[in-house]
Amino acid sequence: MRVLFGLAQLPRTLAVDDPRLPGVELGDAMLRLNAHSLPVAEWGADVATHAGRRAAMLAWLQGQAGDYNNARRRQIAAYFDAVDAELAAHEAEIAASLARFEGLYAVQDRFWSAPRPLVRTWWQDGAAAWQFAELAFWDGMSLTPEAPLASGFWREPALPSSPFRHAFPKIPPDAA
Repeated sequence: MRVLFGLAQLPRTLAVDDPRLPGVELGDAMLRLNAHSLPVAEWGADVATHAGRRAAMLAWLQGQAGDYNNARRRQIAAYFDAVDAELAAHEAEIAASLARFEGLYAVQDRFWSAPRPLVRTWWQDGAAAWQFAELAFWDGMSLTPEAPLASGFWREPALPSSPFRHAFPKIPPDAA
């Protein structure tokens, strides 16, 4: 199922399946903060640190809320703070689970395994009418407007990865 995000209303001049629209294809796994690369233009100057990467992701998500939706911006910031608090509360357990990687990962890297909020989300189940939520999360089965922090996202076996990665540029075959 493809959902659109960051849109106050559905476009009138583009088809909803147009790849230029901000959207994501949802699968059978939870959509996490590290599921898709953050657009390079949104990285900011300090992506070498966790705090800088976190700030860039927060600013990008808050920007999708619109210029005048301060309540939604605060809600997204509060969600990030709740993820930080969850990690701090279980820091020893997380550190023990990452010890086998001999320093490759830090506890704060588990931040990126948290469920990703979809801001101003539009989706359609089959032929049903389009539905809208100001904020939603995909848990692998359904969209929900509630933050699923109780799930222990940091206990998942998936290794943390950064949303600041991007694919190598494609080299045309004739350029080699």
